Amino acid sequence: MDKKNKWREIVIGNFTSTDQMVKVLTEKNIEITPFASRILEKMPLEATPKKISVVEITPSELGFTARPQREEIYDRAERMGFRLVPPEVGPELLLIDPTFPNYAVLVGMYIAMQPIADDRGNNATFSLEGTDHVEYDTDGRPTVFMGKPKLFAGTGLGIGYDIASIWIFLRK
Repeated sequence: MDKKNKWREIVIGNFTSTDQMVKVLTEKNIEITPFASRILEKMPLEATPKKISVVEITPSELGFTARPQREEIYDRAERMGFRLVPPEVGPELLLIDPTFPNYAVLVGMYIAMQPIADDRGNNATFSLEGTDHVEYDTDGRPTVFMGKPKLFAGTGLGIGYDIASIWIFLRK
């Protein structure tokens, strides 16, 4: 990797149920998309508080020069010593700082986690959006505007990810 990765320590295991987590997210004005809500319902939680170190990595830093699939990103990161994070890292990052994903507004911020199947059998992972959002005009020019931070979920099937996108892994 050609630059020092950003990392931070966070505490997970702060909630006894996902209902409690959803309540706090909602109180903090964090929007949860319907698909993310279905994934939250199935998400395992740490039983007790636990401090972990997470790191931000881009596919470019992993050596990709074209748009990789999620599995390719995971494989390369794991070969380099990084590990998947517990799923609750996504919601926790938004609770710590809802503006945290803002600098990734044009490329996306994704949680490198084991996919979770919802009640319809869709395997998904979380992605984050801060208070800055983007809309594109008819000429494809981006406009950034303020909005609610969001917790998204997506399958990632068939799409390649931007090589500048931000992925959250466990620090080695």
